[in-house]
Amino acid sequence: MPYAAKQRQAFFGNEPNQTQAKFVHYTSAESALNIIKSKRFWMRNTNCMTDYREVQHGFDIINRFFTIESNRKAFIEAMDKCAPGAAQEAIQVFIQSWNDIRFNTYISAISEHEEKEDLHGRLSMWRAFGGNVVRVGLVFNVPSFSQGSIALNLLFSPVAYLSGPRRSATGSPRGSGQAGQAATVTQP
Repeated sequence: MPYAAKQRQAFFGNEPNQTQAKFVHYTSAESALNIIKSKRFWMRNTNCMTDYREVQHGFDIINRFFTIESNRKAFIEAMDKCAPGAAQEAIQVFIQSWNDIRFNTYISAISEHEEKEDLHGRLSMWRAFGGNVVRVGLVFNVPSFSQGSIALNLLFSPVAYLSGPRRSATGSPRGSGQAGQAATVTQP
């Protein structure tokens, strides 16, 4: 995942020896208080989201790539130069894992946060989301590496909304060239 690696390196490597970065979760004041009181940060199964096709969309992109024989052949040849048989094994493991990925992926939306955004935040649109409730942003530090995230099978990964003619499950047009962050956990 070159895009994710590049984005993580850029964000966590802003300063020499940087070991953590600040992120923000925009939510209602009531939900923020519940998060603080319970010391729990809920994640949502991707199938229960408004735009539930996010994970399926990624699969569709991969599937379209591999249905073109020249793409599949080039992938297998490149991988086999590094480790014979690795490409076919990777494809099979992905196919066998697909239902688990599709049904057991949980995410929560967070955004990168810089100190200059402490007063007003980055995503002004979130203050208007959710009706007539007080909206807040919970700012927290995320280490670039943590044994806890490994134990929980938790991955902080940037999300790229790439340009192209796509629509969400609700029929609304998708952003072009925008990026955000998602905390993702896939249960084994």
